[in-house]
Amino acid sequence: YRGVDLLGVGVSAFSYLGGVHQQNVADLSRYLSWPAGELPFGRAYALSADERLVRELVLRLKLGRVDTAELRDRYGVDPVDRFAAAIERLYARDLLLLDGETIVVTRQGLLQVDHMVREFFQPEHRGEPISRPAPPPGRVPVNADA
Repeated sequence: YRGVDLLGVGVSAFSYLGGVHQQNVADLSRYLSWPAGELPFGRAYALSADERLVRELVLRLKLGRVDTAELRDRYGVDPVDRFAAAIERLYARDLLLLDGETIVVTRQGLLQVDHMVREFFQPEHRGEPISRPAPPPGRVPVNADA
């Protein structure tokens, strides 16, 4: 992923076109009956410059490494400075490393990358953690953090 436009195909698929994050309609019958020649977008959100930086950083982290110089050149913001607190927290947990101008996700980080990248989200996009019902008496959850 290098910040290029992406066109999602299928029900509920996500697209990213010209800085706008879009999702196709979620209902199969609406999707199948969509007029020919029109894109079946159900909702869209125009990203701010900072949200575009976060999006690209997160997608690159999911690939295992981020060239921070490339992002700095593209967005005019040093990602290491912008996300210093998140990087420090994740480094302390052995989930990523900083190798020169490259952020490298460790093996442990890759195993939980979808959870880890939330550290970089803007507060209004973090959402609430998924609540889980308490286990039955006498049972201990296998992974209480999951």
